[in-house]
Amino acid sequence: DFGGRTYSILVDGGGAPTVDASGALTRTDAPNPLPDEVTIASANLQRFFDTVADPHTSDPVLTPAAFESRLNKVSRLIRDVLKSPDIVGAEEVENLVVLQAIAARVNADALAAGGPDPGYTAYLEEGNDVGGIDVGFLVKTSRVTVESVLQYGHDETYIDPATGLPFMVNCSPNPDPCPDNLNDRPPLVLKGSVAHPSGSSDFAVTVIVNHLRSLSGIDGDDGYRIRHKRRAQAEFLASLVQSLQSADPDARIVSVGDYNAFQFSDGYVDGIGTIKGTPAPADEVVVASPDLLDPDLTNLTDGAPAAERYSYVFSGSAQELDHVLVNPPALASFTRLGHPRVNADFPEVLRNDPDSPVRSSDPGPVVAYFRFRADLSIAISASPDPVPTGSAITYAVMVANAGPDAADEVVVSDTLPAGTTFQSVKAPPGWSCTTPPPGGTGALSCHAASLARGTAATLTLVVNVGCSLANGTAIANTATVRSGIGDPDPGNDAATATVAAANPPPTLACPAPIAVDAPDSSGAAVAYPLAVASDNCPGVSVVCLPPSGATFPMGITTVGCTGTDSGGSSATCAFPITVNTPRAIKQDVLGDLVALRATATDRSDREKLEAAIKHLVKSVDPSLWLDDSHPQDEDGGRVFGEEQEAVGEL
Repeated sequence: DFGGRTYSILVDGGGAPTVDASGALTRTDAPNPLPDEVTIASANLQRFFDTVADPHTSDPVLTPAAFESRLNKVSRLIRDVLKSPDIVGAEEVENLVVLQAIAARVNADALAAGGPDPGYTAYLEEGNDVGGIDVGFLVKTSRVTVESVLQYGHDETYIDPATGLPFMVNCSPNPDPCPDNLNDRPPLVLKGSVAHPSGSSDFAVTVIVNHLRSLSGIDGDDGYRIRHKRRAQAEFLASLVQSLQSADPDARIVSVGDYNAFQFSDGYVDGIGTIKGTPAPADEVVVASPDLLDPDLTNLTDGAPAAERYSYVFSGSAQELDHVLVNPPALASFTRLGHPRVNADFPEVLRNDPDSPVRSSDPGPVVAYFRFRADLSIAISASPDPVPTGSAITYAVMVANAGPDAADEVVVSDTLPAGTTFQSVKAPPGWSCTTPPPGGTGALSCHAASLARGTAATLTLVVNVGCSLANGTAIANTATVRSGIGDPDPGNDAATATVAAANPPPTLACPAPIAVDAPDSSGAAVAYPLAVASDNCPGVSVVCLPPSGATFPMGITTVGCTGTDSGGSSATCAFPITVNTPRAIKQDVLGDLVALRATATDRSDREKLEAAIKHLVKSVDPSLWLDDSHPQDEDGGRVFGEEQEAVGEL
């Protein structure tokens, strides 16, 4: 097996077997991160000691050559296999000096390879492990700003649940027993932020690196202490996570490391379930824990393909002991999980190759990928509604960022609605806009370099409404927003405001009634003023029939006028034109009708002629005339009306 470094092949007779190496494993690297991805890795470096003996621990002492070889392998692991993560949680490192040496080697090798200096900086606090191994961080300071790195639980004592007293253990070389520390390798908590490539957004994150007690001896003579200590460590870490997310519910929390626990309950202690906030029921585990988290964490391993859920091979059994646990805010930014294959799948002999990252440790590393997220939304309102054509609509366009990160390169776009033209836009400080010219059509675009989480900006857009829109036309305006940061909810990145165009018919005022004298029996040419139109928009077209200047017949003629505005709405009015007939003309007409009656042969025609003659005889009665040209208003008007009806019948 790999642990024993040797295989024994027993041959049943015949010659020696041949080996086909075509199916040999090849290393699998982590995916290359995208420019806007944040990568957080966990790497157990398997007892990476220095060249100096520590009198307080039982640490091995490496030769300078062995130390150099391990530096080479780990540098290649971090650069080539893990793709230079932003934050690496490192387990099983002896001290800060060793982790600093790793950071320096990675930085130097990156420069030697022609790349930029990642600026890895080491953080490590000494713990309580009797073997001298600790947990720490490698932080790529070329991109990461560290706010704080704090160790928790260094001085916590493991309390025996049976007695309520500290559990006493051998404290060699001290002959007297001493209280057992709860955390052999206390968790280390880093708070910091990762810069977006644009420099205008920061990915704030809290990372916890852990190395919990192993399963070794859990069912042996010391099993009672080991089981309860594993439970207590899990509960301590769960309580720590709960305190962090209670202090800042929006904080992204990523807990990485070697938990020495499966993703499911091992039947003795449900370590991962307890840390997640989903402990196994008491009847399914030897030592049960309460639920200490709200909200719960998610183990990213659970979402990996089943064949990828391992980081370690123990006695031929593939196991997942190295996990990445995240709270809901971190989960919202999570994109993918990388399981590089560089350690557990390969033979131990490859540890001896200083130029290869393969077998730099026994457990495999894991890399979690996150992306900047900015939930932008846009809302738009319009007034007035309805809006008179020929006037203006004012739009209030509000852009908000619900986070969790700042949005960079924010762009608001708006194509002006049909039937409108641009008047003006007002944007907050820090915004710039490209617009059509005043009175023009098309699209406008407003830009801001950044919009912080939890903030909003309002733009005021004013457009003019064209007079050609028909009454009741819906004017819909849609505005959109986008940024250079991924949006977890693109469904709220567009909004529409709709108002109705008000284009009522014009009002039309006709001239007063007109009366003229006819110069002869053909009537009179009458010029009259056009009807006067008023409307919310200029340009009403007025047409009157018969037109001004036409020859009007004797009697009363109604002139009808129609005014039509640019939106197609219209209004009408009418007024009379009276052409007065002189008495002498009527007498001539009367003579003509009498002569015509003498020639009429049709009975109906004769009756109509007789009626017309009868009324004409009345209308030429001198008593109905003021003079030979002007009839009286009262009796004359009545008689002349009857006459006009009779002549009309004729």
